[in-house]
Formats: sequence, C-alpha cells, structure tokens
Amino acid sequence: MSGEHWISTYTGRRFDLIDPQPETICIRDIVQGLSHCCRFTGQVSRFYSVAEHSVNVAFLLPDHLRMIGLIHDAAEAYYGDVNTVLKSLLPDYKALEKRAQAVIYDKYIGRAPDPDECLALKRMDLRMLGAEARVLLAEGGADWRCLDGVEIPDVPVIGQRPDVARTAWLREWRLAGGNVE
Repeated sequence: MSGEHWISTYTGRRFDLIDPQPETICIRDIVQGLSHCCRFTGQVSRFYSVAEHSVNVAFLLPDHLRMIGLIHDAAEAYYGDVNTVLKSLLPDYKALEKRAQAVIYDKYIGRAPDPDECLALKRMDLRMLGAEARVLLAEGGADWRCLDGVEIPDVPVIGQRPDVARTAWLREWRLAGGNVE
C-alpha cells in the first residue's frame, strides 16, 4: 500500500485510490459499489444504478463484448459516478479513474479493449445514455449534443433496487464467462 489514500471495501480490502493493485480488486466489491451508485449524480426521477446501466449496455453489445460492457464503468465502484461536466474540471480525478479502470480490465480481461471494441462500447454507452435521460431526467437530455444522431434503443430503464441490480449484474457476469472470487 503506497500511503494513506485507500478506502475500505465491502469485502474488507483496502483499495488504494492512487495506486490500485489487482489483488485489492474484487468482483463482489465492484458489483456492490455499482449497484449502490446512482447514475446522473442522483438527479433522477428514481434510483437507477450504474450496475443496471452496465447490464443494459452489455445487453446491447455482441456476446464477445458483454464482459467489457459489464465492467466498462467498474472503477466507479471505487470512485463514484462523477458526472461528465464535473469530470472535465477534474483532470486528476480522470487520471485516477482511468488508471484503476486499466487495472480492472487487465485483471478480468487480460488487456484493455482495442480501438474497435472501444468504439462499439462508446456507441452502446451513448445509446443507453439517451434512453436513460429520456426516462429519468426532467429535461430528457433534449439539448445534449452528444446525443445528436444517436439511435435511442428500446431498452427498459427500470430503476431496480440495489439487491436486484446486483443479482442481475452477477447473472450476466457469469453468463459472460466471469467468475466471482
């Protein structure tokens, strides 16, 4: 452990926010954090977790990319779901989150997604963003330039309780070939 910049996790590990190590990352901690972390900084009509979002993104992807879809926001289990506008003002935060996400990809996939996989993921992530904004936000994302020309999928945006979202995420994780330590 490099210093005093760690958090305690659900399973009792110490996750170093500055120097994340694979042995301190655990699927049970990831799904616990994601299932309790609300999208859109909580400014939604009902609770909607990052875990539910990740399952929906994975659903839109081809089978061989489902695991990537499930963990594409996994670092948020440790750092929280900071909105895009605030993230743009916090370059150090972005660097920390990116470093942790790289360690997570390496641990569970053995590599970072390649450029084609990143493009497919980004497309589906934006499509889900549009679906979520339409259902969960008062203004529905109507003036968001990032959604210009994006085909909004007909995917249910339910707003599951954390325990239900956790169970759904773990089911998809196992179906994608992942194991739970």
